[in-house]
Amino acid sequence: MVHENDVDIIQFASTVLYCSEAEGKVEVSVVRLGEEDNTCSVCYETSDISAAAGVKYHRACGTMTFEPGQFMKNISVELICNNAFEATLEFSMRLYDAKGAVLGTEDTCRILIADDDTFPTNRFHTFLSQGQMSRINGGALMLEYFKMAFSDRALRRAAFWNCLTDQYANVSFVWHIFLNRVLVDSVLAPTPQDDSWYSGALPTSRTGRAILLVVLFLLPHGFIIFLYRLKAQRKILGMAVNQLQENLLRKYLNYNETSRHAVSVADLTMAITRDVPELISEGFMSLFDLIEGMGLVLILGVTTLAGSHDAADLILSLTLFILLPLGMMIFIRCRHAKTERIEHHLFVCQTETLSLIQQITQNFRLITDYWQQPSMVKSFGGRVRSTNKASTEALVRKIENTEFAPFLTTVAVCTYIVFNFQKVADDVLPLGVFLATVTTWKGVGSAYQRAYKDMLSMQHALAPLRNIVHYMNLPVDTSERMEMSRWQLSRFSEASPEAQRQLFQGVPSQSELLEPGRLVRRGKLKEEAVYPQDLFRICATNISFAYPEHTGGGSNILYRTSFQIPQGTLVAITGPRGSGKKTVLELVAGVLLPASGSRLFVPPHLRVLHVAKDPQSLPELDLFSNVIFGTSARESRLSTRVMKICNRLGLDPEVRKMVEQAAMDYVTEASEKTKEKAHGPTREGSAASVVARAMQNKLVRGMHSFPFTEQCLLNLCRAFILNPEVLVLHKPLENFGRLHGRRIVDLLREFVDNRGLEQAPQELHLRRPRTVIMSADGCDFLDSMDILLSVDDGSVSELSLAALAHVRKEVTKLFYGLDVKGDGLLRVKDFTRISEVWPQYQGLFGVPETAEPQEATQILALLFAEIDGGANGGLDIDEMMEYMVASFGRDVQKLEQALKNPEGVLIHKASYANAKRSNTMPLDAWAAPDIPTDSPIPVQRFGPPTRRPG
Repeated sequence: MVHENDVDIIQFASTVLYCSEAEGKVEVSVVRLGEEDNTCSVCYETSDISAAAGVKYHRACGTMTFEPGQFMKNISVELICNNAFEATLEFSMRLYDAKGAVLGTEDTCRILIADDDTFPTNRFHTFLSQGQMSRINGGALMLEYFKMAFSDRALRRAAFWNCLTDQYANVSFVWHIFLNRVLVDSVLAPTPQDDSWYSGALPTSRTGRAILLVVLFLLPHGFIIFLYRLKAQRKILGMAVNQLQENLLRKYLNYNETSRHAVSVADLTMAITRDVPELISEGFMSLFDLIEGMGLVLILGVTTLAGSHDAADLILSLTLFILLPLGMMIFIRCRHAKTERIEHHLFVCQTETLSLIQQITQNFRLITDYWQQPSMVKSFGGRVRSTNKASTEALVRKIENTEFAPFLTTVAVCTYIVFNFQKVADDVLPLGVFLATVTTWKGVGSAYQRAYKDMLSMQHALAPLRNIVHYMNLPVDTSERMEMSRWQLSRFSEASPEAQRQLFQGVPSQSELLEPGRLVRRGKLKEEAVYPQDLFRICATNISFAYPEHTGGGSNILYRTSFQIPQGTLVAITGPRGSGKKTVLELVAGVLLPASGSRLFVPPHLRVLHVAKDPQSLPELDLFSNVIFGTSARESRLSTRVMKICNRLGLDPEVRKMVEQAAMDYVTEASEKTKEKAHGPTREGSAASVVARAMQNKLVRGMHSFPFTEQCLLNLCRAFILNPEVLVLHKPLENFGRLHGRRIVDLLREFVDNRGLEQAPQELHLRRPRTVIMSADGCDFLDSMDILLSVDDGSVSELSLAALAHVRKEVTKLFYGLDVKGDGLLRVKDFTRISEVWPQYQGLFGVPETAEPQEATQILALLFAEIDGGANGGLDIDEMMEYMVASFGRDVQKLEQALKNPEGVLIHKASYANAKRSNTMPLDAWAAPDIPTDSPIPVQRFGPPTRRPG
């Protein structure tokens, strides 16, 4: 039965949906949680994020009505398919104005549109998908980029008007040539010529003609300034840069694990801040200069040919017009391959130098602590010398290339002078016409020179273009996430009617996704479920996972293992170092994706929050904004709940005071930031150095200025404030002592029991069960857990908490019976007393009952060295506990029976040694930042696992 005050809840079935533009539409599922015995409705509407309505999808809005018995309905949104490359765009849909029901926490859904196109276009899809970019002609690749850029309607429109503006400048140039001719022939000549076609429009006096020409010279400039202002306001350069930078960032955010490991922060930073601007300024914008120059050539060509005074002059003009560009093109063609190689070599040298600089600055402490400053300086000097050598070679090549066009222009002008100077001397050709024609040929040559330089600039831009193409076409995991998301939604849809019948009609379900019966967990107790969806549980079936080989992995960390986690539980995941605890957490949280064929079901209507071990914050945000990061509830900003949680976490009073002050100054600081942004930072150095200084100032004012333990507490505080249904924590107790650790565990316990921390008790029935999954080292606080999962040898198994508590109690008694000093550490002398103090347990430590005292001492001394993982000459209770559990293959119940009845039990040393060897791979190595293989910084390499689980 549902309680009287319980109402239906309407929310999205999943907060994130994936779709492909080729599908033409996406179905957004909305679910109703409750008994489904009434009629209710809700309004919905879409809004743009990076995908624009009318460009990538058709806007959808309306009202959805649930009739009695309906628990799920779909909203269809039409997608607009095109062949333009756009890296994973997204839009959102929100629910509002629910009637006959209340809105759940999942009232907003993000829809990600996976793009299946290749950058820049699909023309070279085969080569790029096979990693054969070197086989693609550079000019053809640049042409395809131009096509991709102009697929943007706004950019295409701005480009069209800019080209018209540039052609007006060409007309103005020709206009000035004509005015110069008139000035020479009709004003400055001893005998002004009045037989030209324009003579009738000129004043009769020289003074009048001079004044008119001055006015006509000045007239176009005002209009040109106006047109150039409009050209600048179209922001075509900014649009082109933004187009690539946004695509690069969106692409990076959707990389799969292999791609993300292949791209370092330095690579992405240089691609966005160096390669994109360089490609746009030297490649894309050069296209407009080229069009402007070709327009000028066309106009001057027409005027020159039309003004030819005889057939010989016409033939000469045609010959020069053909030979001049032909010579330049042949020259570029012959030198293109080597020029591109030189430019690419310089590009690689610059990239390696910048990468090394970033590594040195980011790892300064490591380099200094290990006294490696000289080797870093030496390595950097070698990189700089290589870059200077490549730069010199590129500069020499550039000089040779750029000086060829002016030489050809001079040849063309000299050729015209040689063929026509005698005609001027014989008064056959007017001086004004001759000078105007010479100026025209200089203009033609100048236009060809500009076109030549533009082509050289485009050639120079090929290196950053190829780099960007490489990053843009690295694999993403969108397709895999789409497949998993749809599988989870389909299983959720199939099992929901069974959950409905099981809860309200008492019909048992056979689905592995549902808890049996009507009861759900609420901590240590069980209570009747209010909503059928609360019966769903996290269910992993035949899960396998292996890290990429180039990260030190390759073998399976998990292999065909299965486990289940009900909602409303506090779960601890334990296991030896490197067994895969972190991997299990990240799989459940969706950070990692399991291998193909694995089935991991996480109820899609639940929000899952992954909290990493190390605290994180955004320097761009103030302290309070970092604490409430991720929440959209305005009431969270009122600080009441925030301060209560901070107090209960035990933050330092000074830190609490700073958080409270940050909350009070939230609005004031926002206005100050607006002023700061309007004035901008002081320009002292490069843009990168200005950004670095500003970031450092923000770090000093933010969470990073606090002690590390306070940062960890604020990290937990942020998670509690967001209040997700599933909270995944990686070693949340690692940085705290036993007393503070107990406080945190108690808060996690309350978070699960009360379905949130510091939430309104009267709204408890409207909140979904809360589940906490955390990794833990040792056996502390396991009495507070509901479920204990052990990860070992590629499998995940549930341990008996009662058996583990008994084992812990017996091992503690055994340990302190040997601890002579009472300091919590056993020395080898203490450890070898086992046969003397606890003779009934000596078989558990590999000592046969028939062993002589001296033999027993030798066996125990050797075993001590094996167990002493820290090699510090002392064992703590956790090391002793780990030995006992590992020796029995992590079968806690079997160990419990052995402790109850140790007679006849003999553990061989090889049993523990084998277990220890199977768990020596440090999983935490994959959490470390990548260091390129060519870096002089010492790299610790970890081999793949020596075993294949299963």
